[in-house]
Parts: sequence; C-alpha cells; structure tokens
Amino acid sequence: MDIEKITKRLRQTIVSHPYYNLTFRRLFNHCALAQPGTVITLVGPTRVGKTMLSHKLAKALVGENHHPEQRPLIRVEAAATDGGFISSRYMTLQLLSAVGHPFHEVGSYEIRSKDPESLIRRQLVSGLEYRGTKFIVIDEAHHLLRTKSNRKAEGILDSMKCLGNETKSIVVFISGYEILRHQYRSAHLNGRLHTLEFSNYGEDEEGHELFSRLLATVDAMLPWARGQTLLAHRELIYRGTSGCYGQLVHWTLGALAEMAARGESALRKIHFLETRKEVQIDVIRQDIEEGKRMLAGLPPSPRVSDEARPTEKSTRRPFQRRPKRDPVGGGSD
Repeated sequence: MDIEKITKRLRQTIVSHPYYNLTFRRLFNHCALAQPGTVITLVGPTRVGKTMLSHKLAKALVGENHHPEQRPLIRVEAAATDGGFISSRYMTLQLLSAVGHPFHEVGSYEIRSKDPESLIRRQLVSGLEYRGTKFIVIDEAHHLLRTKSNRKAEGILDSMKCLGNETKSIVVFISGYEILRHQYRSAHLNGRLHTLEFSNYGEDEEGHELFSRLLATVDAMLPWARGQTLLAHRELIYRGTSGCYGQLVHWTLGALAEMAARGESALRKIHFLETRKEVQIDVIRQDIEEGKRMLAGLPPSPRVSDEARPTEKSTRRPFQRRPKRDPVGGGSD
C-alpha cells in the first residue's frame, strides 16, 4: 500500500454531483445576466466547495480571450489583518494589487504608508475602470464581518456595494452563512442583492441517496479493513461531515494519518473517531441550521447547550441497496 498515492488521489479527485452543478449554473447565470452594480452572495457550509466553485466561475465568465491590459474579473480573499479585525484599508490594497495597479503590483513601487484611504480608494476606482473590470469576487467574505462593531460590519458591506455601483461592476461575495445576519439590514444593499445557497447533502431521501453514492466513490480509493467502509459507518460519517464533501476529504485524510501513525495498513472506524471531536461537529451543525433558518426568513434559533438539547432520532429509512458511484475527474481543489 502506498499511502502517499492514496492521499494524492483523494486530494485531486473532483466529484461531480447535482448540488454542485446546479449551484454553479445558478451562480453563473445570475452573474452573466445581472445589471451593473448588482451584489450576489453565495453562502454555504464550511468545506462544501464554495472556493473551488468560485475558481470555476471566474474561468467560465471571462475565459482567456481578452486584451492583456484588461482584467474583466478580479478575485481576492478577505483577510482579517488588524489584530484579528478586518482592515478596510488592507482590503482596498488587496483589490489594487488584484487589478494590477502599477503602484501596487508585486515588485513595483509601493504607495507611501501615510497616504489616506480616500486616496487609495480613488486609485482603486480608476484602476477598475481602466482595466474594464466587470466582476469583483470576494472569497471568504464572512471575514468582512470581523469588525469592532456591527455597524461597521454593515458599513463595509455597503462600501463594497458602492464600489460596484460606482464602477458598474458586479460584486460577488463567497461566504459562510454568518454574512446573512448583516447583509439583510441595509435597505440599499438589499435593493441590489441576490442570495444563493450552496447546500450540503440534506437528510431527505434524495440527499440520503446522493451522499451514499459519494461514499461509494470515496470507498473505492481507501485501504479499508475487511468489513469496514464509509458506507458501513454512514450515519457516523454524515453526522461528522454535515454532508459536505470537503469535510469528508479532510476527515478521511486525518484518519489515514492516524492509521499511518499507528503503523497499521488498513483503515478502521477508530481512526476516524480519533480525529474528529464532538465540539467541532456541533459548531458546524449549528452554523448550518442557523443559516438555513435565515434563508427561510426565520429568526436565528437560540443556541442551547448539549445538556439541554433533546436527542433526535433518525427518520431516514435504512440503507437497502448499494449506490452507484458518482463520476469523478482529476483536478486540484
């Protein structure tokens, strides 16, 4: 058994499934048909595949047939850099670098640190207009909420909306569910806003079947001990991943590392149990539940402790037949 080959294949395998494909088609068409100044938010659970989808979106929207001086789409990842809080100045500098402003590209002259944010904002606007930028994609956009006050968080979202409106660009936020708490509070933002969800595999009959197919696909790559598979431990795996493919890959790689650390050559359930904590599962599950409530127009549910939370019994029918594997293809996350 070559564990390096197994892990490499697992990292590079892209599973094509209906939720991913539908979400991509919806996001692409909303972007392609949107009016200038529109804001589109794509929300979903952690590790569901939002970042990978955003890379695919960028290629599909603009391709490579444009003038070298043009940058029809720029993409940045929001980062909290000011003592754990978001810095609007740093965000502006990120966008300037992405647009290829001559003062901010790597290895070029850097603007003086004392120049005011209003000046670099004007430089950003002129840079976007000069480059013909039509789409501004902000990945990990929930980091924009890491501010010292809720009012400032909403102000940053409004500022990005204003940037799109001023430059006739479409702003796309790729985010966790928490952005919903703030984006719906601004009437002006909501007048230009479309919100889409990249959902995890649900617990209904369709989600049950699709997730089982996914497990069958991944099982074919793994060195399981006799009688043990992801499918055999389906309920445990679903609960631990919340039905997200990225979480499944992450957890499986951890289990393989645990197997190798023990000097064993066959994967077993214990390797998974050792590498996933209940507190992790609970935090992610609460985030998904709260996000779906807000998307449904309901107020966020209060968080209760484990001791107060009632035990829920599964109502899904037991697994009855071996599912088909999903189509896969090579690629990088």
